[in-house]
Amino acid sequence: MKIAKTVIVALLVGWQCSLSLSVMAGGPKLTAYWQRWHAKYYNEGINQAGREFEKRTGCKVEIVWAGGEDLRLKYNMAIETNTLPDLGEGMAFYPKMFQRLGILEQTSDLVENLVEQYGDFYGEIIPYSKFGEAFYAIPFFTIVEALHVRTDRLAQVGLSLPETWEDVLTAAKKTTNPKKHIYGFGEGPSRSNIDHAKWMRAMLWSYGASVFGKNGTTITLQSPQTTQVLQWIKEGWEAKIFPPDALQWGGGDNNKSWLSGQATMIWNAASTLSDTREEIPELLDKCTMVKAPAGPAGRKAFASGHFIMIFKDSAYPDLAREFVRFLFEKERYSKLTIPYLVPVFEVFTREPGWEDPLDRVFLENTSCIKTVGYPGPVTVMACEVMNRMILADMVSSMILYDLTPEEVISKFIPQIEAIVKRWQN
Repeated sequence: MKIAKTVIVALLVGWQCSLSLSVMAGGPKLTAYWQRWHAKYYNEGINQAGREFEKRTGCKVEIVWAGGEDLRLKYNMAIETNTLPDLGEGMAFYPKMFQRLGILEQTSDLVENLVEQYGDFYGEIIPYSKFGEAFYAIPFFTIVEALHVRTDRLAQVGLSLPETWEDVLTAAKKTTNPKKHIYGFGEGPSRSNIDHAKWMRAMLWSYGASVFGKNGTTITLQSPQTTQVLQWIKEGWEAKIFPPDALQWGGGDNNKSWLSGQATMIWNAASTLSDTREEIPELLDKCTMVKAPAGPAGRKAFASGHFIMIFKDSAYPDLAREFVRFLFEKERYSKLTIPYLVPVFEVFTREPGWEDPLDRVFLENTSCIKTVGYPGPVTVMACEVMNRMILADMVSSMILYDLTPEEVISKFIPQIEAIVKRWQN
């Protein structure tokens, strides 16, 4: 069976085990791919964990950092050339795809060990890491988005905080001023911008639309509800609520749009809040975080998780497991996650650090997150549709070629049908 091999990886894993290591010349070495996040504290925390693990065990950890698109390319090349790392950290859609390629170690024993230590999972991301009852990846953290809002700009036009996506569109229009380089909604429908893939699904679901139906295989994108969402975007683009270069944006450009003062609102994870506190703390008095806006079908957000995977070809699978445990040591894991990344274990949500109302919005938004296959199960087909950024391409085509929502949906349905056919054969 031919399987599409477009993938993404990164590095992370470890803690102390009672393993006796035979240190060879220079000692053993783990190589791990890791996705660079838009928060400096986290990236440095992972690097520091690698250094501390080497001091404790004698095993060097080489962290290979890459952004989202670069990481996909690195994984793709590593799979094609059989040069996969020992471990990889990556986004929610990778475990399903990698497992179907037969390149992942089963890690149920490691996950069970962590559950015994910390108790119940928190959030909705666990299905991404499982096939049947077996785990092939270790859930590491949940990324939850919220609406970032410049309250000072809304006050200037006499508006209160938006409760619905229609309110967001109204506020974005009223606060847009291209002459001053101010745009109401800092979102970029680009295939290099993974944030768009998450925002687009939140919008679709809140309007009652979805890519797949409840059975996980029936394509349901061609619907009046999808048309409504695309019309929202088209109307917004024509009203210039999006920055003019948004079609070329990468994953961090919405952060930059917020921090530069260009955007009145963005839909993003807490990395932007972290950067705001570090780089422009004076902005904190002029902004707030808002729970997921509602659509006709309620409040929905995308359950975006990051996972650690151990590859079958690793020369040191036991050390890789040890490094994962190392990362989950309570003090270390708390520092890596709280308050910007939602922990995968409920006990960490009760740790100090969540007191600020701005941070708590992200925790509260976990009540409305849904996984990639919603309203059906997480499937490798749904993961590939997201990985290939088909929805972003659909939106870009609608804007660039001035297509109607109905025309552009019909144009992209065959791509999704081809993915379904490939994985079903």
